[in-house]
Amino acid sequence: MTIPVQERSRATQRKILDAAERLLQTRRFDEIAMSDLAREAAVSIGGLYARFGAKEELLESLYARYEARRSERLARTLEPSRWEGIDLVRRVRGVVTTLVGLMSKERHILRSFLLHHWSHPQEIGGPFAQRLETIYENAAAVIALDPGRIGASDPQLAARAAVAVVAGACRDMVVMKPAPAPGAVEMTQEEIIETLTRAALGILQYHEGGTSA
Repeated sequence: MTIPVQERSRATQRKILDAAERLLQTRRFDEIAMSDLAREAAVSIGGLYARFGAKEELLESLYARYEARRSERLARTLEPSRWEGIDLVRRVRGVVTTLVGLMSKERHILRSFLLHHWSHPQEIGGPFAQRLETIYENAAAVIALDPGRIGASDPQLAARAAVAVVAGACRDMVVMKPAPAPGAVEMTQEEIIETLTRAALGILQYHEGGTSA
């Protein structure tokens, strides 16, 4: 049975994207040549360029695939109705755990995209910023489900500030973290989660047993 041309083309595109993800595990995106990608994916250079005219197009497709996986996970995890009846501390820890896990799971793709975004903000800044804003809004909505437990004068604003601080710290501590110095002890993922949970609760002005006066 002959495989339809479109199906073969999609399969080849998946092979190329899978190969790019493997290479990004150990190398920066700007260190990967198109010939490297073709060799890793076992496709011809012509076949590679027929689907991706430039490396930037490949990166966009990689991120779009990552975005689809991420959106599906976040839609389930950050659905506010799932968090109703859960106390503030557990909600904050849940949001922090979600963000840390999200950024660590596929940090090589996110790192490459961030570096390209910072170097070429005019190309993708708008859509990228809008997608991040949606994630932060959903996370803040989960935290602010029970505003009476938040001691800050403006619970909604405090929730958004807490999410922004946690997301920025995740970017620095998880996605963009440099190689550890010789002999240095890295924080575990659980330690990062606990540290950022305490930081977020501080921004919210949460006090065990009640809110601040």
